[in-house]
Amino acid sequence: MNLPDFRKRVSIVSASIFAVILLLTAGLAVWYGFFPTSQQKRIDLGISLADADPEQSERWFRRVISAGSQQDANVKLTSAWLDANRGAWTQAELAFQNIDLAVCRADLLLLFARKAIKAKHFPVAIQALEPMRSRETPETNEALALLWSAYAASGTQDDALAVGRELLKRQPSNHAQRLELIRGLKGAYKEVECLDEVLTALQEELPPPIREELDNLLLEQLIVLGDVPAAWKQLAELEKRYGPSIPLQSKAVDLYRAEGRLDEALAAISELFPKIEHLPVAYLTRGVVFLDLGRFEEAAKDLDHVVAADPMNEGARFKLSVAYQRLGQEKLASEHREIWAGIRQKRMRITELLLLQRTSVLSKNDCTELARLHREIGDFDRSRYWQQRAAAALK
Repeated sequence: MNLPDFRKRVSIVSASIFAVILLLTAGLAVWYGFFPTSQQKRIDLGISLADADPEQSERWFRRVISAGSQQDANVKLTSAWLDANRGAWTQAELAFQNIDLAVCRADLLLLFARKAIKAKHFPVAIQALEPMRSRETPETNEALALLWSAYAASGTQDDALAVGRELLKRQPSNHAQRLELIRGLKGAYKEVECLDEVLTALQEELPPPIREELDNLLLEQLIVLGDVPAAWKQLAELEKRYGPSIPLQSKAVDLYRAEGRLDEALAAISELFPKIEHLPVAYLTRGVVFLDLGRFEEAAKDLDHVVAADPMNEGARFKLSVAYQRLGQEKLASEHREIWAGIRQKRMRITELLLLQRTSVLSKNDCTELARLHREIGDFDRSRYWQQRAAAALK
């Protein structure tokens, strides 16, 4: 072979090799484009697919674990999420206790917390979300909203309200959140604070449904706090603005009672009764008015109807015991008084245990007791939650 032919053949081989290299490079570029190898990209994909394609999301998270250091906080959190995703909550919560949450990705903490809240494992959701309160990230507001719901669902109302105020401070124009805070204050029997928040909210431009609810809440708070003249004025304003309605008629009954105008209260509830007689509250209201009027037999009949429909109605039980006592039926009065005292004692014990939760981890026995107490007062959803907590508790 002469030299020119040799050089030509070498040139052809070199060009072929170069072409193969280019093809391999392009192929690898495509491969890595679709299948990124960095941990950050794997986690991004796992999070983005968690709702739309859980199986694919799990595959990416397993790659995160296999390729990462077992000492890495995000790898540990990913592993805990995988345990939670297959329902192994005892294992997930054990793993979660050994994670430095301060260095975990915000979006990964949110993913874990959402999973925990959906499964009603509120304490571990709270643990995941609390570190995010001090972070100034795009995820912080969502974390606070989830934290609000987790605290509220677990019965720690003061913590929920603190988070609600913090969220509202960050989003002062979030009228729906302000309404949730007001409902929370009402549920916690913080009546004066509730009224203050309602008055503050009503100074803003509000969507019509929220304004109407707040207008009605203002009336209710004025009645609860005993400002009868202001309540009558608000009632007249609401009838003018929204027209007469069953809720407003029922508030008029409350106002007549507050002023001692019992005959007018009875006339008002009697007029309203045919429209609401399917509701236990109709019998409760009329029964209490009968009791105020000294018509004890009629009061007992109505209040018996209430406790038959709602055996754990604390107020109805107490009023019924009074009605039977006035009728001289001491045995029945004593029975209902004992049931009322038992309900009250159980509610007080629940409050005591929930307050304890703020300063220490509840034991298995505490969770079992809370499950039993909630079941005995008819709150079966919370009873199931505390049964889950008891099953997951270590001791």
